[in-house]
Amino acid sequence: MLIVVSLAVSATAAIAQTQNYYGTSGPLSGNVWSTSPLGPYTSALSSSGGGIINFGNVATQPGGANSISVAGINATANFSITGVPSGTLTNFGNGVIPIDVASGVTLDFGSQAFTTSVTAGYVKNSSGVLALTGGAYGGGFTLNSGTVILRGANAMGSGGTLTINGQAVTPGFSILRADAPLVWTPSVTPVISNTPVGVFVLRIADALTTSDTSAVVTIKFTR
Repeated sequence: MLIVVSLAVSATAAIAQTQNYYGTSGPLSGNVWSTSPLGPYTSALSSSGGGIINFGNVATQPGGANSISVAGINATANFSITGVPSGTLTNFGNGVIPIDVASGVTLDFGSQAFTTSVTAGYVKNSSGVLALTGGAYGGGFTLNSGTVILRGANAMGSGGTLTINGQAVTPGFSILRADAPLVWTPSVTPVISNTPVGVFVLRIADALTTSDTSAVVTIKFTR
């Protein structure tokens, strides 16, 4: 907490983040938000202290202007962008922000462009499905739980390394267990293709044993 004290005994505290709730339609840059989960959804996004956006109503967006800055993203209902959006989703303070998708929910950003800040990144939490095209952000992507659908070469950003539990991967020897967070940011930009691309190498492990040979983990980048 930052406190500024003058001779007249005054103080200023850090401003708390603002929860914003999306309605059922309209571009993210529009008057489609409310600071109450019950609406009405008729206001612009409030970014005071960093705006958290919440998708709590089933919604499909046919594109539109989506230039907003967010400090976090939560989805408790299905949301998808099916058209061609304009603008870019950026991160508050160009930082690393959480994306929480509830169990049984799909949050699909379609072809929406994400930030290209070298310090911005994302942490995917909860067991739902996140789909994104992403952007050339450099702050990394952490998958703690659930599923991520990569809709573009930069879905997980650009540059960086693969780490497991904070330790750099050793090709052919690193072990990924069920409860181990996996972090990957590609060091090169893959080509959009229907051909699976080998992105890193791991040995397979269960709770008791490990395999004798390593396994190549492949990802297919498609539009």
